Amino acid sequence: MRSFLLLDGEQWSCQEGLQFPWRVSPPPPPPVQSATGRSLPNRKAKMFLKKFFKSIVNKRDSDEDDSFEKPEFHGTIPPYPNFNPRKDAIFLEEAINSRNVDEDTIISVLVQRSNAQRQVIKQTYEESTGKSLAEELKSELRSHLEDVVLGLLMTPPQFDAFILRKATKCLGTDEDVLVEILTSRTNEEIREMERVFGEEYGESLEEVIKSETDGDFAMALLAMLKAHKNESHIIDMDLAKKDARALFEAGEEMDGIDISSLAEELKSELRSHLEDVVLGLLMTPPQFDAFILRKATKCLGTDEDVLVEILTSRTNEEIREMERVFGEEYGESLEEALFEAGEEMDGIDISVFIDILTRRNGFQLAKTFKNYSKISDVNLPKALDMELKGDIEECLIDIVKCAWSKPAFFAEKLHKAMERHGTCEDTLMRVMVSRSEVDLKKIIAEFQIMYGKSLQDYIV
Repeated sequence: MRSFLLLDGEQWSCQEGLQFPWRVSPPPPPPVQSATGRSLPNRKAKMFLKKFFKSIVNKRDSDEDDSFEKPEFHGTIPPYPNFNPRKDAIFLEEAINSRNVDEDTIISVLVQRSNAQRQVIKQTYEESTGKSLAEELKSELRSHLEDVVLGLLMTPPQFDAFILRKATKCLGTDEDVLVEILTSRTNEEIREMERVFGEEYGESLEEVIKSETDGDFAMALLAMLKAHKNESHIIDMDLAKKDARALFEAGEEMDGIDISSLAEELKSELRSHLEDVVLGLLMTPPQFDAFILRKATKCLGTDEDVLVEILTSRTNEEIREMERVFGEEYGESLEEALFEAGEEMDGIDISVFIDILTRRNGFQLAKTFKNYSKISDVNLPKALDMELKGDIEECLIDIVKCAWSKPAFFAEKLHKAMERHGTCEDTLMRVMVSRSEVDLKKIIAEFQIMYGKSLQDYIV
């Protein structure tokens, strides 16, 4: 089991399989592996990553630029002081035309200028040379260096639109990227991204999502695409209770099991898994098996693994006793319960989950989750994990993660990209470019807390 902190500081726990490593004791750093183990970026990409991090991850002096009053800024690329686009354009032209292409200069210029400044450099370069800076760099650079440099030259809406286009038009749709972008962007960013997507690619993003996805997953993506999320910091306590009840009624209604007055007293004192263990110990074996089967068939979805485990491992006598107790405790036959569990997901209304999770602000959702835990025997992440498999499960869980902490959400994305067999450079580049002027500083700090090692050290 793992534990993590909500926005209001309350500690929750969830299954290891959910992979919510918020604020956990860091695991020991993985050993360095050879080329036969986890692959690292190729030499040129690795050199670039080091330069990239040196430029955008390291903290800058607070007095770097006193010429204007800065708003609160959590990115790592602020506007460059004494910005001179003509000089930058000249530096880039010389770097491109040098004998072996001066990649150091290209990196130095682009990763130390804000996105708005890079747009001015693009325009200045074209005016002075009559050529497109993006096309010139594309013809000279290769691999991951080319990808990240071209990404830096796009505006944020252009970059998001490009990423979504790539996710839907390559061999197979990359559902994780669709969820990441739509879950983490503001309403205004989504509207701009949608507008640019139509202008750049000649089709609506909505139609692309409809054609590339289906079912509940498509419904969730389209709900986020509407950009109707409440973005205020106001928390409505009554609405939190109402939403928690709506989620509970849409997903599960487990009948309790009356054990004894002692059990009731213990239940009021104990919480989470300790409570489950103690109450289980107070049941007879048939009562416990009946309770587990009831939970497996009547929570949010059916837990088929539990059904198989119980029914295949018990003796004939134990199964008959379990079936008798099930009928006495829950007023229905075990046979009927199993049949209903196999035919449909009893009582689940995914639309309620989608509507609430895609429209409330993060602070409001945190209170809703807290209230949900008071009326349900399981917390919301565990409930979502019980039966909702595949894309819709991952989508809703990512929405929940973003509601708790966007920096932690992206820190986990980066860690997963490096943890798997073969580093996923696309994820590293996508997150670093898109968050460099938003909250990359927070992501870096969160990564250190979650994994006990700096993001820069982990990559390079």
